[in-house]
Amino acid sequence: MRRVDERFYDRGDAHIRLANAKEETISYFVTEYRKRLEENPDDYVLNFDQHMGTKE
Repeated sequence: MRRVDERFYDRGDAHIRLANAKEETISYFVTEYRKRLEENPDDYVLNFDQHMGTKE
């Protein structure tokens, strides 16, 4: 019985698919992280008193 990774990597273009998936994955997470970086400071400024506990 062959290992799962051997069966996967025996495919001729597996390394290309892995490289493409890596780039797509990185791109997705960078985009989502950027969205959070842009949104969170706006929320913090708008709700500063609540975040600091100075407003009920």
